[in-house]
Amino acid sequence: MRMRIAQGLELPGLETERSQAAYFHDEAVFQLTTAKQHHGSYNESDAIAALHLVSYSQMSGCKDDWQRIYAVACEWVAQTGLFLEDSNPRRIFDGLSSTGQLIVKITLWIDVFSSLTLIRPPRYLRVCRQLLGGDHHSDFWTPTGGLRMDKVTGCPDEALLCIAETSALAHWKAAEKRNSTLSVRELIRRGDVIEQRLRQQQTDLSDGRETPSSPLHPALASTSTPEAEATNTLTEGTRRIVADLFQEAAVLYLHTVLSECNPGVPEIHTCVDNIVSYLNQIPPSETDRGLMFPICLAGAMTDDSRIRAFFKRRLALRDEGLGNIPHCRILVEGVWQKRDCDGVPVDLRETAQACNLNLLLV
Repeated sequence: MRMRIAQGLELPGLETERSQAAYFHDEAVFQLTTAKQHHGSYNESDAIAALHLVSYSQMSGCKDDWQRIYAVACEWVAQTGLFLEDSNPRRIFDGLSSTGQLIVKITLWIDVFSSLTLIRPPRYLRVCRQLLGGDHHSDFWTPTGGLRMDKVTGCPDEALLCIAETSALAHWKAAEKRNSTLSVRELIRRGDVIEQRLRQQQTDLSDGRETPSSPLHPALASTSTPEAEATNTLTEGTRRIVADLFQEAAVLYLHTVLSECNPGVPEIHTCVDNIVSYLNQIPPSETDRGLMFPICLAGAMTDDSRIRAFFKRRLALRDEGLGNIPHCRILVEGVWQKRDCDGVPVDLRETAQACNLNLLLV
């Protein structure tokens, strides 16, 4: 429905209770909310449906309560025993079906990115550490015959883990400040450990190790070559830049926690410049819909009018009738306005909550 409106095939404002999209959505929600009552537990189909409905919420303008539906997927994963304190997440994960593994991956992905706008540590940080870190981090997204999640999302394993660790660090910092016990030295030490781990584990995309191409979500489809467009895959060069964008954004997020959200801090300024440089290497396209995290974070962390105009234009080039672009624009401009008026650091996450945005930066 949203795509048809964006293409001029439907009139705006018809997304009512009578629309086919709304009918299927409401029917799916009803089935999910009654599934456990009827069957005693959720199954894989319930979890997959829940994740589709989270996507529906974001694609339809963040109108629906995605957290309530997302909880179904979380409960299904909990049924596997993956979240138990004394469990072996890797062993349990390897024993799941390919569908079950996909549910786990997307559930963890949403958990990490929701920690930003909901201002909380990732609920499943321990599992993320064990699946994304250590000796097995390189093959978590790439089981034999499985789907490369980093090629679907664009975000490398090490960047996702860095974002998760940073959200947990932000939560620790806030608690220490409330108790008047914050040690800046300890804060910086923990931040250095997170950044060093990211740098050490960064995927070396130029070392000649190729992996088979995997299908991409249309939002990450590259139009760089006819071949790439035909197969709906990213070119290798674009894939590297997208990975670099997520890695740089992860470092930027870390420095906003270490140094507050001050655009003048050298590390923050450098990260923003690097993100702009990477974006300039990718022509504006539907790829940008998969880059809301780096675009919003870097856009919010600059006071340079030229760079602000760059990010504003980048967001404006995407049709606002489809997806969460309008909410992302409201979020970034809200940060700018508050910082310009009050002259104080403005946290992107706090602004999202203050604006009551039902937003996932994915």
